[in-house]
Amino acid sequence: MWMHRTIIVPASHVGIARELTEAADPAGAGMFTTKLSATGDLPASHFISSGFIREQYALILDEKDAALVQAISDAAGIGYTQEQIDELLSLIDVSSEDAFAALNRLGLRICREVE
Repeated sequence: MWMHRTIIVPASHVGIARELTEAADPAGAGMFTTKLSATGDLPASHFISSGFIREQYALILDEKDAALVQAISDAAGIGYTQEQIDELLSLIDVSSEDAFAALNRLGLRICREVE
């Protein structure tokens, strides 16, 4: 079963979030590419992914289950510490809201890419 989640990650922690989502499931590859900021201007302060994910991962995120995230990290050989995982889970915003509702709630906008 699949469940909708909007996940917003601070830019400072997007690397660990990307690695863990890909380690959890190959479908997690390519998450957190949309840049966000309070003004819509770069640099990005956050990144977002919104869509359907497997129920088991939605529940891990909803419960911020650090032990299961640690097990995913260990099984993938990534080597993140429990402290790093706890910090990530304390900083991410996870909701079942659509992306724009979550952005409005947090006062964030999608960054305009300037070339």
